[in-house]
Amino acid sequence: MKISNSSAFVTVLVLFVAAVLYQPARHVSAEAQSQIPAPTNSREEGGVRILTAAEAPRFEAAEFQTEESLDKDSVEERVRAGTFGDIVPIPLPGGLDHVANGSGTRNAGFGAVRLRGVPAGAVAVRAFFYWGVITSPPAASTATAVFNGTTVTGSLIGVATQPCWNSAGVFAGYRASVLGLLAAGINADYSVTALASSVTNGSNPWAPFVNTLPLSEGASLVVVYSHSSLPATARVFLTNGPKRFDNGTFDFTHLLPSPVPNHNVLKHTRLGGDGQVGIAIPGSGLRSFANITNEQTFIGRPSVGTFTQIKGIGAPLNQDSDWNGYDGDPLNKLWDTHTDDITGAIAVGDTSYIVRYTAGIDCSVWFVHILGIR
Repeated sequence: MKISNSSAFVTVLVLFVAAVLYQPARHVSAEAQSQIPAPTNSREEGGVRILTAAEAPRFEAAEFQTEESLDKDSVEERVRAGTFGDIVPIPLPGGLDHVANGSGTRNAGFGAVRLRGVPAGAVAVRAFFYWGVITSPPAASTATAVFNGTTVTGSLIGVATQPCWNSAGVFAGYRASVLGLLAAGINADYSVTALASSVTNGSNPWAPFVNTLPLSEGASLVVVYSHSSLPATARVFLTNGPKRFDNGTFDFTHLLPSPVPNHNVLKHTRLGGDGQVGIAIPGSGLRSFANITNEQTFIGRPSVGTFTQIKGIGAPLNQDSDWNGYDGDPLNKLWDTHTDDITGAIAVGDTSYIVRYTAGIDCSVWFVHILGIR
C-alpha cells in the first residue's frame, strides 16, 4: 500500500479511510524537508557495453548540475569549444524547445516511451533518459539500462525519501545521455528494458501487493531541440530533483541563470513517481479516491508573491492531477510525465519561479522540472 508513512498492505477499507482522514496537514518548505546524503559507492556490472565516444556526448559527467540553462548561443559556443560533443551540428537553425514523454515500469523493468511533437527538420542538442527506482541504500552512483537496444550507464542525479512503499528503501533517480541513440526525425517509439526490478512480468503491483526491493518506478525521455521556427531567444531551463512531497503544501524555488526574455509561449514539464489513481482495495489500484488524487500544482512568482494554478481541482484549464500515474495507463500507474502551457504564470524579467504542490495522503516524488520559453 503506497500511503504516507505506511508500507504495509491495508486489507480493510474502513480502517484505511479512518486512519487517513484524521492525519493533520502540514506546511513544509523545500528547505525544511529531510535530506538524504548522496551515496558515494560505485558499482560495476559485468557485460555492460559502454557507449563509444561517437555514440555518447562527452559532456554528460562534466556538465551535470542541479540547474541547467540551454540557449542557442551557449550551445554553439560549447560545441566550438569542444565541451558539448561533436555530435551537435552548428550553426543551429533557431532557438531551443523541448519534448518529453515517459513509461511506467513497476513490476516490469521495461516499457516504451512514445515521443512525439518534434517538427520536421529539427536538430537535437540534448537527449536525456531519466529513470527512478526504489532501492536499498546506499543507492549506487551509476546504474545501467537498455535504451532502444543499447545498454547505457546513468549517473545518480540524487536520492529522496521513498514514496511510501518500502521504508527500507530510498528513491534513486538516474540520468543517461542518449543523444547518439535518437531515431532519424527524433519522433519514435523507444523501448526501455533491463531496469532494476524485483518483479519483471508486468503484473499488477496491487494484486498481489508487491513490496520487494528494488521497485522500478518509471522512465522518461527528454529531448531539447533547435528548429528554424523558433526565435533565437527561445531557451530551456532544467531543474533536477528528486524531492518527495505529501500531506501538505510544498514550495520548490528554481533560480534562473538569466532573466526571462520576451516570449510568446511558456511551457512547463514535470516528471516523477509514484502518483496513483487509487489504492489496493479491492485489488486493482484503479479505483479513484478523492483524498489520493487531490494534488494541485501552482506556478509562482517570488518577486510579487502570486501563484497561478495549472493542474488539479480548481485549475481553470486542466483539473486532472499531475500525479495520477498515467504514464503506466492502465497499469502500472506509478509514473508521470506532464507538459502544460503556463503562459502568463511567469513574467519577462523574472529571475526565479516556484513550483508549488499541495497534496493529501498520497506520497509522490518529483524528479525533473523543465521550463521552456519561446
